[in-house]
Amino acid sequence: MKKTIIKNGLIATAILVAVNLVSLVVFGTDPENYGIGEIVGYATIVCSLILVFIGIRELEFSGSNNSFLKRMLVGSGISGFPAVAFGLYNVIYVKWIDPEFMETYTQYSFEKMHAELSPEEFEIAKAQTMEQMAMFDNLFFQFFIMFMTVFIIGLIISLLSATYFQVKPIRK
Repeated sequence: MKKTIIKNGLIATAILVAVNLVSLVVFGTDPENYGIGEIVGYATIVCSLILVFIGIRELEFSGSNNSFLKRMLVGSGISGFPAVAFGLYNVIYVKWIDPEFMETYTQYSFEKMHAELSPEEFEIAKAQTMEQMAMFDNLFFQFFIMFMTVFIIGLIISLLSATYFQVKPIRK
């Protein structure tokens, strides 16, 4: 079980970090690429977390009678690796790679909201965004939010995978 978690967790981490680095090189840090960056980012998270399903599947092939809880533990263990890596990547990104990111992303958000909302709604959304961005000045908070983003998606995939193998056991 431990070997499955470590192996699949490290592979998921490598995929997540490698694609984000390639994306950084290809798209750069320009605000006009933030939209595509979000799409690539979430797609990469989901793709890397396919290793959760693969890890739970390996557990099923191991021959032991596995409980739903054991499957969930394997899935969440695998999810923890890329979640920590993505949190660290985000901190490194906003601290050293693109220290102006928070300001440029805030401006990008305001421009997007201004185009989509009425003036009254824009002012309300702007005030809420300013409050949220104030929290993002804290690097630990940034790490935590990015960690939780990946980890929660991993837990959902773990739940779906564990349920799948609970309902449809692998024939050995």
